[in-house]
Amino acid sequence: MYIVARAVAQCIVATFFGDVRAVGLERIPVEGPVIFVGNHNNKFVDASVVMACVPRSLRFLIATVSLSVRVVGRLAKFAGAIGVSRPQDMKFVGMGRIMALVADGELDDLYDRATTASENNCGENGRETQSGETQSGENKSGENQSGENQSGETQPGETQSGETQSGETQSGGTQETPSREMQYTMYGNNQTRFRIDCKKHDRVLLDGTMFSVVEVRNDHELIVTSRDVVVSSALLKNSAGTFVAAVSGDLIKEEVSGELGRVGATFTVFPKVDQGDVYESVSQALYEGSSICVFPEGGSHDRPELLPLKPGVAIMALNSALMGVEDLLIIPLGIHYFDRHKFGSRTIVQVGQPIPIREELMRMYSGQGSKREAIRLLMEDVKDGMEDCLVYANSYDKLKVISLCSSLYLPDHLAVQAEKRHRLQTIFTQLVNAADILAQAEAVSGLEGSFNLKELEDTVQAYDHLLEANGLNDVDVTSMHLNAENAAFKLVQLLIPILLLSVVVVPAIMATAPLKYIFRLMTEKHRSEALAKSNVKLTAVDVIASYKIVWWICFMPIVFILIGSICSTWVVVNRELLFTTGSRFLRMDLPRLWIFTFSLLLLTQPIATYLGLTFQNKLIPYLKQMRCYYQVLISELDVWRGGEREVIIDRIDVQLKVREYVKHILSIKHFLQANNKRAKKLQDTLNDLEKLIPLVIIDNDTRRLTRQKRKIMPVVYRSAVMSREEIL
Repeated sequence: MYIVARAVAQCIVATFFGDVRAVGLERIPVEGPVIFVGNHNNKFVDASVVMACVPRSLRFLIATVSLSVRVVGRLAKFAGAIGVSRPQDMKFVGMGRIMALVADGELDDLYDRATTASENNCGENGRETQSGETQSGENKSGENQSGENQSGETQPGETQSGETQSGETQSGGTQETPSREMQYTMYGNNQTRFRIDCKKHDRVLLDGTMFSVVEVRNDHELIVTSRDVVVSSALLKNSAGTFVAAVSGDLIKEEVSGELGRVGATFTVFPKVDQGDVYESVSQALYEGSSICVFPEGGSHDRPELLPLKPGVAIMALNSALMGVEDLLIIPLGIHYFDRHKFGSRTIVQVGQPIPIREELMRMYSGQGSKREAIRLLMEDVKDGMEDCLVYANSYDKLKVISLCSSLYLPDHLAVQAEKRHRLQTIFTQLVNAADILAQAEAVSGLEGSFNLKELEDTVQAYDHLLEANGLNDVDVTSMHLNAENAAFKLVQLLIPILLLSVVVVPAIMATAPLKYIFRLMTEKHRSEALAKSNVKLTAVDVIASYKIVWWICFMPIVFILIGSICSTWVVVNRELLFTTGSRFLRMDLPRLWIFTFSLLLLTQPIATYLGLTFQNKLIPYLKQMRCYYQVLISELDVWRGGEREVIIDRIDVQLKVREYVKHILSIKHFLQANNKRAKKLQDTLNDLEKLIPLVIIDNDTRRLTRQKRKIMPVVYRSAVMSREEIL
């Protein structure tokens, strides 16, 4: 049934996206066990893209509740997805209220969660798992305070690895990193029943902070721990004084907080889930030579950077290797979307370098060392592998800078494959995000302060704002170098395909416009709900494409049937007007004519809709090019000012500055610290940059740009640059 699921995924991806390319497929072995790990930025669509691009049969990890979701659940079952129960699917509000949270002090890690989980998976039945617990990580509102709170259903391929605890997430790192814990005592009122509601290793959510249960002392007293550096609960007792008064026995008086004017706070319990069966299913699938796909970030998000990775993928890999799975590889995938929520957008899937399971890690994990350290080291390899094939940044502004720098670095109209363009983007990602290492190299080389990266970022952002103000993108500017004659010729040349495509596109737009409007309203509702439930999403655009596709799949057959029925009835009623005398359609009885017409329309409507969407995706770039050529013609009338030519000149200036920055980095690469892992990785990246586009080509094009800038510079602009007076 996987063939059916993959065919559906390929159809969905081909229809929704205008262009989907997979880069580095030669790195995927034809046979053998593989764990694919990828970023998670587009909810259900991520799994469909991976299924469509990866030439292997994949088994995804999916939340059990998602198996009941229409379309998605059926597709996941066809693909042989492994269902996972999640604590957030079984959460409930506890009885009574928490009246006080008393800090008991700092202590060492109480539990080696990853070790406990691995021991459970290795056959010690009955032992409870901890941070190796397989969960989706798509938490509901407030489940996680440190950047893992997600919303929505878990999709096929959404990783279930790693316990989703706010206290376990370290900024910018992986979740298995050891840390210090704070122990607290929760005091409840006389209505709490901790013995019924809570058990050891359960999690309790209070005022947006997640706590792990250590001990249930009685119905009104609970010992918990948290790894959050700052616990934001208003019930926390501190040195400034207490707003609750203890009474004899185990009870606490209900008193109103002087600050908040309320009585206690409700709490949510997330029961502990034993995921031993999940680990066993994964290991068995890998032992049989199958492939597993997980998204270690946990839940879907729309942030420009990776969320902290959960260690479940490392635990699964090490467990499977110890159980006898040979030649196991972890292969990172980087899914890069251009306008992920829009029809006709582009997508690139970058396959990273395979990561083998090292013998030393297996020895450490088998008991000859620290299991936690083995997991940490393997997760570092996974994180590095994912970053190598991703374009990421800590903000969308910086992400735009990376994209523009990679585009501006290339010579105009240079025939560069999409794979190399994407690799260039990943290289600039490494350069922009390694400012601290480059600063150290500058200090060693004596060139400290010779080039300001912040100034370059500001220049590129100013150019981006200029493009937005003129309604252009960077590709459009490269089309504005033509003279008036060539622009007029190109304009006439574009009219023919535009008119031909419009014949198909305009009826398709008119037919689907009402549905698009309705679906836009429905998806906006889902987006708002997802944003309200999540502390990690920025605008929740990652859920839009998924729900668009789900609604199209659910409603389009109904629309096709409705249109087919109406048109068939109209044909039957007006058959004497439509067909000439003697036509065989006039001799057909009415039911037979209706069935024939309905069947014909039912078959042709999906094809016509697909062609309409496809041609619409092709028509839009033509219209943008037509607008650019029109602006070139108009600019010829503005001989003295030449507004459009000023945009071209600004682009040339930014191009020269970007190349100057790259040249500066290449001049100091030998001063990078060889003993620093990140510095060595950056050296390899710079070597790849020199191999990707030969420097001699860049230097020649730089000289060409300098000459070209002088020729196309408007009169006033040129006068200002050359410090001369303009004489009119």
